[in-house]
Formats: sequence, structure tokens, C-alpha cells
Amino acid sequence: MPRISKKFALLLVLAMLATMFVGMGTVSAAASYSAGSVVSTSTGNHDLGRFKVAIPATELQNNDWVDLRLPSDFKFNIPDGTGKAIVSAGAGVYTVAGGAGFDLEFPSVKNAFTNGVLVGNITVDKLGDAEVKINFANPAALVATTTEDTAYFYVNLNSIYVDSSSPASVQVNVSGNSGSCFVDGAVTVATYGSGTVNLSIDSVKTITDSISGIDNIRIKEDRPGAWNVYDTIKLKLPNGFVWAAAPTAATISSIDGTDIHAGILADINGDSGRTLKLTNNLANTTTAAYVMIKSLAINVDDETIAKTGDVVIDVSGTATSAPSSFTAAKYGDYTVTASAVGDPTQVVAGGVQQKIGKFAIEESVKES
Repeated sequence: MPRISKKFALLLVLAMLATMFVGMGTVSAAASYSAGSVVSTSTGNHDLGRFKVAIPATELQNNDWVDLRLPSDFKFNIPDGTGKAIVSAGAGVYTVAGGAGFDLEFPSVKNAFTNGVLVGNITVDKLGDAEVKINFANPAALVATTTEDTAYFYVNLNSIYVDSSSPASVQVNVSGNSGSCFVDGAVTVATYGSGTVNLSIDSVKTITDSISGIDNIRIKEDRPGAWNVYDTIKLKLPNGFVWAAAPTAATISSIDGTDIHAGILADINGDSGRTLKLTNNLANTTTAAYVMIKSLAINVDDETIAKTGDVVIDVSGTATSAPSSFTAAKYGDYTVTASAVGDPTQVVAGGVQQKIGKFAIEESVKES
């Protein structure tokens, strides 16, 4: 068998390697979609937060588009039609002309998108109540920088109509035109449910027959509308205790979210003053409400029934609330008791510096 020269063998290896790469094209980098946080929502018009769309700066092509689709029966609150222009709302935020239920945000930090040329080169089509398409033209102008590798923007889902048939996990389905960097994907932006009203107290103070003030009680929705209009929250004291007075508009304040404090009606007319009933008379469909009630006080109504120790409030009512009970105060009299600890120690008459037994001094209430 004739010997093959080293040069010829090398040529054969190179030829085989070349055939392995024939027909292999470059793979375009794809867009990514992410939500910084997932909000809680319920039926009605609500803000569903925002999510980020990021693409490689060099991959955007003329007439590329990205389609955003919400669950069925949801609604983008923007005008119908195609080719809707975007208009600047300031600080890199752009709304759809004639609507306020959806906007795009283009931050200037480490972003290949050029803010000054977005108007006129980006349009929005409303393809249905729950579907919009964002169109990109003139990518050379939109992505003019060469110092950043990534172009990105946020989709702010403002005042979206959430239908009662919503799935528990609310997703935005994303797709793009064939061959573009906008690959198919989905991003979870919200969770759906009726929600819960959470109650808490800042601290547990001590009350006596003469001192009745307790700390602030906080009421916080976990999603907009969790405390439905006309729903009640009842705070019932144990036997022997009564509420000193119902809170007023001056002692109920809003901390965050939709301000419903003026619509909260309070009374202590039930259960001979043991139950404080709070009724919400304001509908809330935008942001979760957070209110605080201050200057509440608990009186000892019957010392023969009132038990010393924790004063536990039972929580009920038509609103879905948590917890079902919590400690609002500790009850006790200002007394001090002394008692021996262990067996008595014998002492001898006439002795000096003799050790005696141990004893304990205990307060029933702090600073007795």
C-alpha cells in the first residue's frame, strides 16, 4: 500500500473539517422578557406593574414588531386602531396617543435606544381588547449608539381591565415577526384572587383599671379591592372589656395606596361595646389601600370577669381578613408580690452576717 505524505494527510483532515461547517449559519441573539416583581390583582381596572424587554442592540431590523397578548377578556385601555403614534410624557416615558392605559418607558442608563428619535419611529396597533403590537422602524436611528450592547424598554401595564374569569397566574404572551430577535415567550406579571385584608398592631401595651390606651392598629390590603365596598371587619374584645370609643375620621389615616380612610365608618354599638365594627364605603380598583387607626383605648368594664394577661381580639366580618385573632394589650393591676424561693434557712440567735434564704419580687405590671 503506497504511503500517504504528511502534506496530503493534512489536506484530507482540513477537507473533512470544512464539510462539517458547510451550511452552518450564524445564530441571532434573542430578546429576553422579565418582570421585576409580580403584583396581586383582582377584578376591575388595575395597574399590573411592568416588565422589561431587552434585545441585542445590533439585532433590531426595519419593520420588526413585538406582539403582547393578555389573557382573554382582559382589556388594554387604549384607543382602537393601527399605527397609533406614541407621544412623550416626559422622563423617557411614552404613551399611546389618546390613551393612558399603556405606556413604554425607555431609560437612559446603559441603553442603546436613543430617546430623542422614538416618536415617529415607533407605533402601536391595537389588534383586540387584549392584544397590542409595537412596531419599530428606522433601526439605524433608534439604536444609534455603539457603546451599549443592549437596547431595552419597559412595558408599563397601567389601568388594565382584569376580568373575573382571570387565571390565578396572569401572563403576558410575547411573540415577534419571523426571523426577528423577538422570540416567543411569556412573562408572569400578576396573581389573581379576591385578596386578603391583613391586620397588625405596632406593639402590645399594658392596660390597667386606669390606663386604657393601646397602640396603632394597621389595616393593609394585599391587592386593590381586597376590602370590598360595604364589607366589614369586626374586632371583638374578651368578656369584661369594652372599647372606650369608636375611631373618628381624625384618628384614621391613609399610609399608602388608594386613600379610603374617609370612607371607613366605625361604630361600637354591638355586643354592649365589646365589638368595634369597621365598614368600608369606598370602592378601590387601583392600588392596595393601607390605613392606620390610632388613639384607640380599651376599658375594663367588669373587674370580676376581665382576666389578667393577654387581651386577645377576635377578628371577623364579611371581609376576608387575617389573622383571625391578635393580642392587643396586656391587662393587670399595679401590684408587687414577694415570695420565698426554696426551703427556709435557719438562723442562730445572736449571730451576725448570717445568710438567709432567697426570695423573689415580681411586678404584675411593668414599672409597678
